[in-house]
Amino acid sequence: GAPETLRSETLRTVLIEVDRVQWSGVSSLLERAGLMLHKRIERRKPDAPEYGLFVRRPAPHSPSRWGRFLRNASRP
Repeated sequence: GAPETLRSETLRTVLIEVDRVQWSGVSSLLERAGLMLHKRIERRKPDAPEYGLFVRRPAPHSPSRWGRFLRNASRP
């Protein structure tokens, strides 16, 4: 089911579209599954959905290109 899929190490990114009032619950669910918020896009219209890109952080010394990309993307 969904919990196993969200915790899977093969799932590296999740892009969500969610109602503003549900943001906290949905983001908490993804964070508990080992994903972290990389970018949040808030809309100006009060009834518009918000978007979030969640990523799974690789191991600190991961040799993968994905690991290098995420480490470089998080630098200012």
